[in-house]
Amino acid sequence: MAALTKARNTARLGPGEVLLGSVDVPLKASAKVFPGGMVAMDSTGYGVAVTAALGLRVCGRFAPEHAATISLDNTGGASGALVARVEQGVFRYANSANADLIAQANLPCVVYAVDDQTVALTDGSGARSPAGIAIAVDTIGVFVFMALQTALFVERLGGSSFGSAPDEQIANSGALSVTKRTTILAVSGTKAYTLADGTYVGQRKTIFCRSAASTPVGVVTPAHPNNFSTITFGSANAFVDLEWNGTGWDICGVGGTVTIA
Repeated sequence: MAALTKARNTARLGPGEVLLGSVDVPLKASAKVFPGGMVAMDSTGYGVAVTAALGLRVCGRFAPEHAATISLDNTGGASGALVARVEQGVFRYANSANADLIAQANLPCVVYAVDDQTVALTDGSGARSPAGIAIAVDTIGVFVFMALQTALFVERLGGSSFGSAPDEQIANSGALSVTKRTTILAVSGTKAYTLADGTYVGQRKTIFCRSAASTPVGVVTPAHPNNFSTITFGSANAFVDLEWNGTGWDICGVGGTVTIA
């Protein structure tokens, strides 16, 4: 269709149809959450107070008005013994400092969890999970949109946000980042790379060989490959797309001169 030249009656779905106001999150054994604090699901699917850790999917804040006590403490209880009602939406949390300070110029951007009440601009060199999307800042803190339904989207968007470099660039042999969505290789001569295990089921990782010179052979050896052992790049513009299944890396796509052995 052509661009608008007059007002348009654009239909919408209301907030109630698109985003639940709250979700019930069963707590992990020994988890303790405080009213107003950020709550996430970890790799087990149970709720925990947010910390600076990988593999967390932030759901929102533990709803103060639904909290009968100062905290919800599952110490000594089995996973799922207690359930936290977690609000989804936009909430103000504390801003980090120095290079991790979220400024107006960064907005909008994916931000990362430092603890259950603080967010930061960067992933802390691959040590933090995305908390949500910052949409405003003031002198008190940062307003962050967070919801369980969008946690996976935010997680994957994190690599292309202002808060974190979208990829890593590798010229020498060594370990590839398991937290950056994409690794770009510049192969000159024979290079050897390793890839650690993924941090959550469904995590995607793309390895792209941008340049190749001087009899190039770039060999990637994951810690736990699934139905293969190594990936060898033999030319520029070759790539492989991987997905972590919980126990190993699956190959989802291959392009260019790539040898899977």
